This record gives sequence, structure tokens and C-alpha cells, in this order.
Amino acid sequence: MDTGRLKRKYGYSISEDDYYRHLKLISTSSKDDTFQIRVHKNDWKNFEFVLRLRSNYIVSDKEVKDDFIVASCFKLNEDTRFKVIKSISVKSHPHLNQTIARGTILKYSEEPTYGVVNRYKGIPLKVGESFFQINYEYIKLIDSGVDH
Repeated sequence: MDTGRLKRKYGYSISEDDYYRHLKLISTSSKDDTFQIRVHKNDWKNFEFVLRLRSNYIVSDKEVKDDFIVASCFKLNEDTRFKVIKSISVKSHPHLNQTIARGTILKYSEEPTYGVVNRYKGIPLKVGESFFQINYEYIKLIDSGVDH
């Protein structure tokens, strides 16, 4: 992986060693639809970057314990639902042609999104009959869609 390319494309810098270490950690942990992970606080941003970019998993909750973050992760699926916590407008999401009100419930979309959605910043959610990238800071998980 050309980590310089990641820096140019996403504005995020990660060493090749860190990238592959986190990728391996995710791939060995993610044998099921859900998993718990323990990551050192200093590594959290890199872990979350790789998780968002290279997997179909998302953090459902996390807790700081000493120098570590313990997080529950789950695999996104067509039943995963999010609540809009900040009004979404064309100004904040230029690719949308409408405003989405705070409190609206949106479902995850499994539509092919390669090259359309920047998973570092957001995920594809169904708006009407289409899907759009909705950035993480505008949504909150309300139902993982995974049976526990």
C-alpha cells in the first residue's frame, strides 16, 4: 500500500507498518458480525482510519480503560439504521439535492459504492430510492441490525 497516496487522497498520514498492523488486527478480529477490540489510545486514530477504509465494520461504542480504548465493532448490513443528529443540507453535503431534517432515520445501503463514497468521512445511507454519503458527524447509530 502506498501510504503517501492515502495522505494525498484523504489528507491522512499513516506509516506503512501501522497501516498493515491495523489491517491485520481487524482481519484477525472480524471473524463474526461483531467483535470487541482493545487498542492503545495512541493508536486509535490509525485503527479507526483503517477500519473505515478497509472493512465493512463500524464502531458501535467505545470506552477508555487506562491507556486503551475498548470498542465494540459490528459489520454494517441492510438493517443498520442511523439517526440524523445535525440537519444535513446541500451546503454540508453538496452531492445531495435536498435537506434531511434532524431526527430522520436512514438505513445503511449496500449499493456498490467504490469510488463514490469516501468511507473515511462517511458511509452510504439510503435517502429515498438513492444512496448518498452521509458524514459520520451528522449521524448516530441507533440499531446495528445485528442479532447479539
